Amino acid sequence: MIQTARWLGKLRERIEYWQTRWHQRDGLLRPELVFKSSGGARLVYDSRAGRAVEHRLSQTALKVLDALDNQQRISHLANHLDLPAGEVERQVASLKQRGLLFEEDGLYLSLVVRPPQEEATAVMLQQAQLEEFNFAEP
Repeated sequence: MIQTARWLGKLRERIEYWQTRWHQRDGLLRPELVFKSSGGARLVYDSRAGRAVEHRLSQTALKVLDALDNQQRISHLANHLDLPAGEVERQVASLKQRGLLFEEDGLYLSLVVRPPQEEATAVMLQQAQLEEFNFAEP
């Protein structure tokens, strides 16, 4: 019972912290983690800590982030992207170290949010791939 009370206390502290950050009661930037364009380059904008950080990533890292809009294991990701598993592992480790990925039981998921127009394009591409797959089935 005491352990549960401690755990709940820590959880409440984290929730209060996040609400303070979200509503900007601390006077800092609103927390965001989104893809943005700057000077023709695609980057990740991160203001979760209250200050702006722009992550300028390699094309390979961006491909990994894009592919992780659905949770995947590194082996599946390497096959999907047609990249060596070692390269995918390095990219995933770097993205995770920057706090851009969520990992649970060997499954990875991007935390970066796409702008609405980019999300619409991604959904259309996924639908086209599904239709192509369905037509390929005997």
